[in-house]
Amino acid sequence: MSLRSFRQTLKNYFTFSNSHRRYAFLLLMLLCAALALQWYFRNRSPEGSVRGPGEFRDDIRKYELWTSTHDSGGRESGNRYPGAGVAGNAAPFHLSVFDPNATQDSVWTAMGIPLYMARRIGNYLAAGGRFHRKEDLKKIYGFREQDYQRLEPYIVISRPSRQAKRDDIPALVMDTLDLNTASADDLMRIRGIGPARSGAIVSYRKLLGGFCRKEQLLEVYTIDTAAYIAVSPRLQLATAPWRRIDINGDLSETRHPYLTRKMARLITRYREMHGPFQAKDDLHRIQAVDSAAWQRIFPYLVVR
Repeated sequence: MSLRSFRQTLKNYFTFSNSHRRYAFLLLMLLCAALALQWYFRNRSPEGSVRGPGEFRDDIRKYELWTSTHDSGGRESGNRYPGAGVAGNAAPFHLSVFDPNATQDSVWTAMGIPLYMARRIGNYLAAGGRFHRKEDLKKIYGFREQDYQRLEPYIVISRPSRQAKRDDIPALVMDTLDLNTASADDLMRIRGIGPARSGAIVSYRKLLGGFCRKEQLLEVYTIDTAAYIAVSPRLQLATAPWRRIDINGDLSETRHPYLTRKMARLITRYREMHGPFQAKDDLHRIQAVDSAAWQRIFPYLVVR
């Protein structure tokens, strides 16, 4: 075999075409991705850190120590109070009679309840919730059955008196408020108006430039007919809307819920053809817009 034929043989076996190079590059990328995923899942844990074998052995040792001092009912052997203490190095539980409606986080943790669960209970109470029966404690998401069985003998639900219930109710506004000057905090003092509704009323009032009729509250997206009937007796219109739109001025940049772009163009075109408006009633001559639409915007228009 000549040297030239030998070189040709080597070239045939060890030379890659463009398609072969692309396939080889794709296989290399897949291999790198597989190695990266393997490394990621190997080093990933629910808390974002790796727990070593020693930590798992410590957890198992603590669990065996706890179970060795309790019977199947969750009560300590030889102790008349469930969970009053454990032997060994495990932290003892300090249990006593308590009301879950008035228990602080530190007391929950001292009774063996995790801090995140104690804060969850606190958030439930802060939002207006209340435990009326012992079993209501199990309705807290994630509250373990074994913890409830351990604490159940110590739970005492106090019943608030009628006077206390009346004292918890914030004082309601008995006089009327001016719908165009009342702040969001003032509006929340009226029964039926909370943070969402008061904020929506103030925002819509700003868009309008002031209310001219109490019925405009029905245009606020959080207020339906029932809510309007409930709150309207506590509201009045002592001041007129403060925003006025000059129909003889430039309307190209004017924004108002009742003034559409079409209406602004029609007003400008009519004024260019017939001269400035002498009175607001001249708008009725524009036949392209019905009179009801003009009546809505009239209180906010002025001729200057």
